[in-house]
Amino acid sequence: MSRRILIPILVLMLIASSVLTLRQTQRLRRAQLIADEQALAALNQAAEEMQSLTLSLEKLTLSAHAAHQARLLHAVALSAGDVQQCLAALPLEQDAAAGAMSLMGQLQAEASSLLPSLTRAALTDDQRSALQQPLALCSRLSSQLSLLRDENAPAADALLNEDYPLPEVRPPASPRGLPDHTVTREAAREAARSLAPGSVLSVEDAPDASGVLPAYGFTVKTEDLQLNMEITCQGGKLLWMMPETAGFSPQHTAEECVAAALAFLDQHGFGSAEAVYLQQYDGLCVVAAAPLQDGVLLYPDLLTVQVRMDTLDTAGLEARSYWTNHTTRTLSTPALTADDAFSALAGEPVRRNERLCVIPAGDGEALCWQCTVEKEGDTYLIYVDAATGEEKAIRKVIPLDNGFTEA
Repeated sequence: MSRRILIPILVLMLIASSVLTLRQTQRLRRAQLIADEQALAALNQAAEEMQSLTLSLEKLTLSAHAAHQARLLHAVALSAGDVQQCLAALPLEQDAAAGAMSLMGQLQAEASSLLPSLTRAALTDDQRSALQQPLALCSRLSSQLSLLRDENAPAADALLNEDYPLPEVRPPASPRGLPDHTVTREAAREAARSLAPGSVLSVEDAPDASGVLPAYGFTVKTEDLQLNMEITCQGGKLLWMMPETAGFSPQHTAEECVAAALAFLDQHGFGSAEAVYLQQYDGLCVVAAAPLQDGVLLYPDLLTVQVRMDTLDTAGLEARSYWTNHTTRTLSTPALTADDAFSALAGEPVRRNERLCVIPAGDGEALCWQCTVEKEGDTYLIYVDAATGEEKAIRKVIPLDNGFTEA
């Protein structure tokens, strides 16, 4: 073979070898990237499940009713199993998370063993007190996992050698809050135009929403804002609205924003409502509001409103629960007084106030006393059935830097 032919062949072979090496390197990098993403996802889920598990244990120390305790223990068992799976998926050295894995296994077994007894009677005071130690351990582990997630610290360094001594899924309900008639896209477009604050420059079509609440999609542009909107095909009501961007300059207080949110709801056919929690970010005040009927809070109809803190204009709304559940309810007279409801609570919490509300309960709803109490510096909302005295739910009020929420 002549040199003239050999040299190009060698060059081609060198190029081919380089390409193969590059591709192999890219595959290895891609594989490492996928492995890192999977580990991060496992860590995020472990941190979230630990927060949920810790909160369930915390609620168990306050719960006095067998049915609610059973739901909480079931949640503990499920979360403990999920945390075990997530920890097993982390790239840890051998035995690095053995203590945490053992704790999750013990909790899962303990919760499962206690569940059958709740068909006869609620947990005893001694059984509830015995939960304090695993609660403290879970709180510590939850804090460590959250630290790993937030600061991307090496998992093995934080967990190494640590010694840590069923609700039924229901199909979505048919909307009962919407009018019966169907509106055209043009009618929905005009509704979208009328709901936007300020001067509207254009209303353009956007992807529609399907499912239980079909809706027309629109993009509404004003002088300083672009809004994404959904208007229901049935009845032509505002289902969802969200600003494309935020970052507004806060010039009004949270109290002024709450008043603006409730005024918007009243002016646009949602009726009177009360703010139950709020958050502030990017110059938006996000208000969760429960509609009222005769002074009773209607939690199944909850609405979320976003108010601009510079102009007090409403820039966002989420009304899916409202249109799905809202109706005029027949509210019975409570068999229990507020004093009766508070006397049924366990753990001797500090009493703050009580009020009537409707909450989701199984396949229906329940009229309850919402008892606001304090224990060891934390605030809880305990829901006691106003007819039977049964404890239905417990929510913890979580203070935030700019507002508060519940869990």
